[in-house]
Amino acid sequence: MKHLGIDYGTKRIGLAISDESGSFAFPKKILENTKESIAQLLEIISAEHIEKIIIGNSLDKTGVRNALMDDVDAFAEELQKLSGIPVEMQDERFSSVFAKSMDFEKGNFNIANLKNKNVSPDRIDDRAAAIMLQRYLDKN
Repeated sequence: MKHLGIDYGTKRIGLAISDESGSFAFPKKILENTKESIAQLLEIISAEHIEKIIIGNSLDKTGVRNALMDDVDAFAEELQKLSGIPVEMQDERFSSVFAKSMDFEKGNFNIANLKNKNVSPDRIDDRAAAIMLQRYLDKN
C-alpha cells in the first residue's frame, strides 16, 4: 500500500511518499501553501496511486494541540472528502528538528548550499514529512 505523508504548514506543505510495500518513506516535494494546494495534492495522489494519507499532528512539546491544529484538521477533512482516500494523523513532534540536523551530519551541509533554495536549512518540509511518515510506517 502506497502512502502519502504530509507535513502541513501555513507557508509550505512538505510531502513524502512510501514505496509500494509501505515500508520506506522518501521525501517527494515541497508545495507552497496556496489556494491551489489541494488541487496539486489531488494530482499527486492520482499520479502516485496513493491509498492512504498520513498528516502530521501539530502538537507542542508536551503533546497538547497547538494553534495550528485547527487548520490541520480542516485541511485533513477537506483532503479526505475530495480525494476519497483515508486520512490518518501521526505525531510529528521534532521531525523538523531531525530533518534539519541531517544537513549538518557528515558534512552534508556547507555555506555554498545557502545560495540554493532547494537545500536551504529552512526548506526541510519534505524531509520532515518523510520522517513523520516513516514513524507511521514503522509503528504499523
